[in-house]
Amino acid sequence: MKASSVPSAVGGGPSSVNARALGWTLVSLIAITAVKLYGFDYIGASTPFLLYFVSIVTATWFGGWGAGIATTLVSGLVGTFFFIEPYGTGRIDNWPTAVRVGVFLLEGITITWMVARRRTASAQVTNAAHQLQAALAKMRGVLTGVMDGITVQDSGGNLIFANDAAAKLTGCSSVEELLTLPPAEMLARFELFDEKGQLLALSELPGRSVLQGLRAEERVVRFRLRATGEERWSLVRANGIHIEGSDVLYAVNVFRDITESRAHEESVRVQREWLSTTLRSIGDAVIATDAQGQVMFMNPVAEQLTGWASADAEGQPLPSVFRTINEQ
Repeated sequence: MKASSVPSAVGGGPSSVNARALGWTLVSLIAITAVKLYGFDYIGASTPFLLYFVSIVTATWFGGWGAGIATTLVSGLVGTFFFIEPYGTGRIDNWPTAVRVGVFLLEGITITWMVARRRTASAQVTNAAHQLQAALAKMRGVLTGVMDGITVQDSGGNLIFANDAAAKLTGCSSVEELLTLPPAEMLARFELFDEKGQLLALSELPGRSVLQGLRAEERVVRFRLRATGEERWSLVRANGIHIEGSDVLYAVNVFRDITESRAHEESVRVQREWLSTTLRSIGDAVIATDAQGQVMFMNPVAEQLTGWASADAEGQPLPSVFRTINEQ
């Protein structure tokens, strides 16, 4: 990876990174040389290249492969000039000295390679983390605007994700409250019923079936909030997913609030029952048909008049059930 692609890992643009690398390299070279000259008898002549690896690591980390190689070569020249006889000349007069210099250069290049790889890997991890955070932010933005409640459960049934609609449907003030609630406390807030009003076990929810590796059909679930007695109806669906590179199964639950549509259906049903009761109680014969003239309803007086039972007449053409002739 080029030095210009690393700013996200170390901060700043390419020019600031290179300037920082040059500055740290020069400072460290000067400081290390000064220390070695001060303690010449201990870390000078006997170990001419000791401590220069610090400069190599610094230069490579902040400046990349090229800076590390350049620092290795400069360190070799400085060490040879100040700490190898004849001092102050930079000459290499024998094979043992040449081997010492060669070994240092090989070590410096190896360290440069290792640090450069570590630096590249660090930059890649950082960039991947930024990309993941950006993707999650986009996903949250999209799911926040979805009207359906969406939750994700891990293999233990714990919630690891929820959108705002899910928090609202479950009576929580925020997504954070929903995600931090212990499962037992969350379940204690509700009573669950099926479409017929029978108590519903937690294991019967689609998400739980999915986590057990079973096929889960969508089902209507009625939630009753214990604290207020409020009831909500939801159409619940669930699908199992595997995250790439993992065998862990997650359940994605989708809750569609159908409370208003259920209330409307109940209102229509009650109105129909009231109308049917009213029509059955009046003294006149009443026959209702659809747009195609097929019988839909007959009250008892009409049954007596036509001789047809309402159940038998339903769906029959009106002329077949109610035959009319003039007075002649």
